[in-house]
Amino acid sequence: MIAGSAEWIAERRTGLGGTDLPKILGVSRFGGPMDVYMDKAGLTAPIIESEAMRWGTILEQPVALEYAHKTGRKVSRAAGFLRHPVAPYLYANIDRWSDKKGTPRKVLEVKTSGEFAAKDFGEEYTDQVPADYLVQVMHYLNVTGKDEADLAVLVGGQKHRIYTIPRDDELIRGMDEVAWQFWSDKEQGIPPDIDGSEGSSLYLAHKYKDTGVELPMDDALAMLATQYAALKADVKARTAEIDLVGNQLRSLMGDARWSEGAGVRVLYAERAGPTKVNWEGLVKALPIPRDVIEKYTTIGAPTRALTVTMKGDI
Repeated sequence: MIAGSAEWIAERRTGLGGTDLPKILGVSRFGGPMDVYMDKAGLTAPIIESEAMRWGTILEQPVALEYAHKTGRKVSRAAGFLRHPVAPYLYANIDRWSDKKGTPRKVLEVKTSGEFAAKDFGEEYTDQVPADYLVQVMHYLNVTGKDEADLAVLVGGQKHRIYTIPRDDELIRGMDEVAWQFWSDKEQGIPPDIDGSEGSSLYLAHKYKDTGVELPMDDALAMLATQYAALKADVKARTAEIDLVGNQLRSLMGDARWSEGAGVRVLYAERAGPTKVNWEGLVKALPIPRDVIEKYTTIGAPTRALTVTMKGDI
């Protein structure tokens, strides 16, 4: 089964995997419970591979081989979806198995991380790793029944580190309770609490449509609307302040690329400009028939915009 294929996506939606548990528990940097709910319900767009994801895939094998070189252990790929023997809605797509004669088999998880994320890791060969990695690996130990896992990570493209994570049955029991409740609710069509995630916005867009009617204002609605307007005004003020301080920093940096000291680092580096194609101008310049243009033109679904205006501003 090829990762990213229709079959693979369908299989993922039959349960909860290692990257889902950190989101459900609220410790992921890449989403929350509602994002998982919408994904499992098949209401999200396919994930577009980012450059970081692409390089993570490319570097997975070299990082695993360096782990094997440093530890003297043999690494091998794990086949397909592994299911929990008692709770089959829990599955694992582990990166590698780690084996050495006379020792128990381990789970091996392989990661690549940016230089600035190095502070989130502790000393090498400890279990001091970011919370989302810890939960992901503990989930794999739960599904596979293994007692220990190693996490091999390449930091900043040049620092290879290994972390050893032992099984924590108390943590696993807590994760199991949350996972069971989440999956039970999902099967009954009960979504998680609304939060500030993209998943919540998408859920509300699917659930509610514009019927053109007026909703009588009550105290709860008025309070939230006032709070929303105040937060938007604060964001606008803070954005202006950020822009001012940013320009002051740029002025002080001048032609310099970076500065470091006193617990802070400033990078003011040149980046390649974006590439843009003037498709409208290109179409006008080429003799493309209108029916061909219409064939390749799509109109997105309508969206609802939220606007709150205080009466004194009307």
